[in-house]
Amino acid sequence: MSMFFEKPTKGPDVVGGFWPTNNKGRCWNRCGSARTKGHVVQMAFTPGEASEIATNDSNSYIPGRSNDTIWNTFIDPIDSVGVGSSIQRGGCFGVVLDDTISDNKAGWVQAFGRVVDAYVVGTIQPGDPLVPTITNSLAFPCPVSNTIVATYQDVSVSSATKVLRQVLLHQGIFAPHRSPTALS
Repeated sequence: MSMFFEKPTKGPDVVGGFWPTNNKGRCWNRCGSARTKGHVVQMAFTPGEASEIATNDSNSYIPGRSNDTIWNTFIDPIDSVGVGSSIQRGGCFGVVLDDTISDNKAGWVQAFGRVVDAYVVGTIQPGDPLVPTITNSLAFPCPVSNTIVATYQDVSVSSATKVLRQVLLHQGIFAPHRSPTALS
């Protein structure tokens, strides 16, 4: 997946992040509370969503400096069709791998590939497309306005609450921009 992103300068910031690009990285939790294994999170690409992210900050992208970068800071998925990254407009979404990542602490997050324990909700069959939700999960059936970021890879499940299941997290590569129901 290294062809998917190219970093503008060398080296990740303090905790790491997704550079060099791989399927997981150490990232800062800026959600406001702890996140646990399986929670779906969003990289803080939109300026102002995480206080340390500044597009004009000279410390951005410099290893060992005080500020985080958009490549190593995550927040809860945003529900907004207005501006920036969101569950409708797209972005980079990940799944928490650690048992717990406290607020303002760093932990492991996976952004690409097979994730064994990701929270999903809905009536789902193997191969169904999944979209991120503001409840830190992946869902099917897909709301028509949300962007597909994963494919379900586990046994059939029907649950109105979040359950941990296996998914292929692909960030929408080779998937339609919107859910299949929106395309019909």
